[in-house]
Amino acid sequence: MNYINRISKYLFLLFASILILCYSLLFHTDKILSYFSRDIIDKVNSFHYIHDFNINGSIEGSLASSLKINNLSFSTNNKEVNIKEYSFDTSFSSIFSALGSYSLAGINTFTNLFKNSNHSFSQLSVEDKNLNAFLAVPDMIISKNHLCLDTLFVSYEDYVLFGYNINSIFLEPEKGNYYSKPKNSKVDSLEIFIDDKQIEAKNIFYEESNNSILFGNLIANFIPIEKINIEKIQLDSLLIKINNTYESLELVVQNSVLASSYFDSLSIDSIYINIDRKDSTGYLDVSSINFANSSSSNILLNDIKLEGDLRKNNELYTFKIKSIDNKLYINDIKYYFKFKIDYSFQDFFKSDKVEILFFDGYSYSDNNFLNLKGDIDLNEKSLSLDVNTSNFSYFGVSPKTSKIEVNSYDLITYIIDYKMYKVGGLVKKRFDKLSGQSTITFENSLNNYTILSTPIFITDKSYDGAIDIPIIDDVNDFKFSVKSSFVNILKKNKLETVD
Repeated sequence: MNYINRISKYLFLLFASILILCYSLLFHTDKILSYFSRDIIDKVNSFHYIHDFNINGSIEGSLASSLKINNLSFSTNNKEVNIKEYSFDTSFSSIFSALGSYSLAGINTFTNLFKNSNHSFSQLSVEDKNLNAFLAVPDMIISKNHLCLDTLFVSYEDYVLFGYNINSIFLEPEKGNYYSKPKNSKVDSLEIFIDDKQIEAKNIFYEESNNSILFGNLIANFIPIEKINIEKIQLDSLLIKINNTYESLELVVQNSVLASSYFDSLSIDSIYINIDRKDSTGYLDVSSINFANSSSSNILLNDIKLEGDLRKNNELYTFKIKSIDNKLYINDIKYYFKFKIDYSFQDFFKSDKVEILFFDGYSYSDNNFLNLKGDIDLNEKSLSLDVNTSNFSYFGVSPKTSKIEVNSYDLITYIIDYKMYKVGGLVKKRFDKLSGQSTITFENSLNNYTILSTPIFITDKSYDGAIDIPIIDDVNDFKFSVKSSFVNILKKNKLETVD
């Protein structure tokens, strides 16, 4: 009987000791951790992936309710991490259950304890000096499988990103894997600044079930003076789908509008893009593009289909674009064209060079009326194009064939040298040859331009002559006209000036 009393006393003392230990650990955590803080810091710094771990502030609260650590800092993988305030919120029952499982059965349930608790971070920052990158989060909460950010700031070289109200729900991690994938995510808005360009996306949704990202609205604003003068891009809907099985990426754009001082409006009904990551190829299908300009013809593009091929050579990328089938309507007259273009760049948003290998236009009766090739260097701001036409009329002139060279050294002023053969439309007979040079200068708009021309020289077996061209600032108000309707061979060296 005495043995039973002794055993009960020992059990009582053991249980009392455990209670005292738990009470001290749970309700006076700040005092215990502060006392052992130096040992904790040394232990954490012994991990091979963490360096310079330090607690520069106080430790407050307890594990039984909420534990708060102020001014944490450490380095990992050449990144410096600073946290002004970290809070760990859990319940007494969860802590006691984890301690009991570990003490009685040796089962480590502390990982689940941390995963099912609430973690709050205030003024979290990560700096990577090697990549010249910086990340900052004013407030972040991780609760079970839920992540919530009020604001996200990311800076990388010339790129700056702001994210607002980011919420993500994560899947349960796979067996043997501590990290988990997002199940779905919602972002109220993203703002991206690239040099002097701004991109804003609103109402962004991500679904893991079909690997899709939906942008409710996307707007890109650029300053007026640009290498490619587009001031605004607005997409009402953008859907991105990633197929991991086939390693492909799909983009669907609907109801998009481009605004620029170069044209009144450019609207796109829908765009479908498919990118195959296995062989770096892509496919584009556009239902229709409507190009409207008050001072020029209305242009409608239908059924635009392109193929792309991306290759990397050292630090330079080359994007090869080839058309499949493209229909063009100019004032309701139908044409179609095909082309092949190489686009070279190191950074896609910092363009280098566009090389047009060929651009061929065809009439509805399959007559090849246009051949174009050349290159545009957007860094040097230079352009060089060679254009050949066949049975194609412009400005009232109808040459059988023509050769045109276009050059620019600032992408503002364009020098056009032209030679036209068997030219009709001026008088009843066709001239053998017309040649001349025109200079077009644009003032930040396709509608605001000035055309200066040398005299048009006429070479014909009957006579030689020249036509003086006045300064043109509106081609709609300018027309070629000849006073006489016949050629007087007795005055072959005097061709009347065109009004």
